[in-house]
Amino acid sequence: MVALCVPWLTVPPLILILHADSSPLYIRYLLFCAPAAAILLGSGLAVLGWIPGTAILAIFAALAVPTMLRVRTPDGHGGADIVAADKIIARDRRPGDVLLYGAINETITMAYPYGMRQLQNIEVGTTAIASGTLGGLRASSAVVLRRAEAARRIWLVQVSVDGQLNPNVSVFPKRLDFRKVRAWEFNTLLLTLYARDPPTAR
Repeated sequence: MVALCVPWLTVPPLILILHADSSPLYIRYLLFCAPAAAILLGSGLAVLGWIPGTAILAIFAALAVPTMLRVRTPDGHGGADIVAADKIIARDRRPGDVLLYGAINETITMAYPYGMRQLQNIEVGTTAIASGTLGGLRASSAVVLRRAEAARRIWLVQVSVDGQLNPNVSVFPKRLDFRKVRAWEFNTLLLTLYARDPPTAR
């Protein structure tokens, strides 16, 4: 068990650190190492016996509860109230709506499936399963443009970093003659709905 869990727990972080200069260091990938830590911890508690092991487990649980509760608050994701944005999309989405979410590697739609997950993310080229990644791979600019032009409305989800939004993503709908219908701001998250004016009858 140790021969399995120790490499499982140490090798992935080491690989990410060694490649941090050439690629982003995605801390979320380290979550796949959590089962190894849980197995080692559980084995150690089992060796201690029922009463001491249970007592130590209760202490760990008590220390973890405040953090778990805080993550589930509206400000638990760096101030981005993703739940509120997802509920708005779930309430107001229409046929022909698409989602534009700049951070392709974020698995936001997996955790909040009621609104965003029902829309096509026009930036996804290869799905997470097909590409062997957490969030999938980005489609080419031509594909994203073609999908946007075929859409009736675009839900743009942006999360600011150090108070700044990606300017390229912000102006994309406007370049395609979409007009801003409404925007909702949830601290670091900005949800904007864009719509295309229907063609005039001749």
